[in-house]
Amino acid sequence: LTETSVSSCGRQTRIVRYAQTDGLIVLPAGRYLCADCTEKNLSETLRTLKERAAKDAAPPAFTLRFIVISGIARWRYRLEVPYLQK
Repeated sequence: LTETSVSSCGRQTRIVRYAQTDGLIVLPAGRYLCADCTEKNLSETLRTLKERAAKDAAPPAFTLRFIVISGIARWRYRLEVPYLQK
């Protein structure tokens, strides 16, 4: 079961109950810097997000990458990095 709400970063999900599963990783709660991009500028956008997070907060230990389907044969990417205070 999940509860979802729309935030400035897009969709946010909170898991309220789950079965123990090998390989399940719990992400830290908190703020994330987010950006939408195309495949063409994916690397540049990710680099910019990481630099911004490291400048203002702790360097991100991981990144999240999502493919957002926006139509038939149309998609974009959403990148997120944790924005944890130093």
